[in-house]
Amino acid sequence: MFRVIEAAYGEYAIFHTVSFDNRKEVQLMMLYGQEPDLRPEIKTRFGQICQKHGMYEENIIDATKVDRCLQTRGSFLAQFFRSRSPSHPQIFGHNILL
Repeated sequence: MFRVIEAAYGEYAIFHTVSFDNRKEVQLMMLYGQEPDLRPEIKTRFGQICQKHGMYEENIIDATKVDRCLQTRGSFLAQFFRSRSPSHPQIFGHNILL
């Protein structure tokens, strides 16, 4: 299952996916932004949404502080943003619960 949780065109989008691996539920919450560093209110909102879905701060990875190759993957989400903006999306973070 893939859902757009929240989006502000040209600024950010929050996506939530749920899949199953060997009958185990795996959730992924992603915050994509048009700028490398999003406003603190957006990051706070992302944290609140993660908590609402049972994901907590210790599981959040800020991808702007890790290997930049995470941003260049040919994912659907990256293509989605590229088709709407000449600049590449910047990934704030994602949250995985195993």
